[in-house]
Amino acid sequence: MSEHKKIWHLSKIHLFSAMSQADMEHMERITQMESTAKYQPIYLPGDPATSVYLLKKGRVRISSLSEEGKQVIHSILGPGNIFGELSLVDDDGEHDSMAEALEDTLLCIIHKKDFEAFLESHPQLNLKITKLMGLRLKQVTSRVQDLVFKTAEQRLESVLQYLSHEHGESTPDGKLISLPLTHQDIGELTNLARPTVSDLLKRLQEQGKIRMQKRRIVWLKSAG
Repeated sequence: MSEHKKIWHLSKIHLFSAMSQADMEHMERITQMESTAKYQPIYLPGDPATSVYLLKKGRVRISSLSEEGKQVIHSILGPGNIFGELSLVDDDGEHDSMAEALEDTLLCIIHKKDFEAFLESHPQLNLKITKLMGLRLKQVTSRVQDLVFKTAEQRLESVLQYLSHEHGESTPDGKLISLPLTHQDIGELTNLARPTVSDLLKRLQEQGKIRMQKRRIVWLKSAG
């Protein structure tokens, strides 16, 4: 991949949008571009946490296994996002979650030692990374609270709102969730059985909160 194209990809990462050309060129030198095919793992639980990943193309699912052996989805990330950043807080750590490509992906990968050195000389970026880690911890805490205190229907509505915000495409009557999610995927996001998800989606459609469009879900404006 040419240097110009690689820098262009790096410039599309949200956290790097305000970088100078010199900083971007430095970042280009310490990253490597890799592709991951659809449904292939990027890392697995127990793998050494030695890198930070920048997602340029495709979508990535971050998940873990519950004590009962069920897959629990933490988040679904789209282009411009960073993940694996928790490796920065543990010198000899291992991943406790799995990152999997939901689509063919293009990644910029930075060894955490190189990224740490870069952050030391860029305090504003360091602050952004710290805020990002705090936000993701808050999101996980919120997800756990949802599972404990919300009804099944409320959990599903909360997840659909999140997906419409993070992966929604504007339509005249709402946000089309652009992810190719199955009812099983939604169940793993909400800790609900697949048949329950199917029944609740039907109920939300009858209530005028969602509309099914070519196997995609539109979160309607009338739902809030």
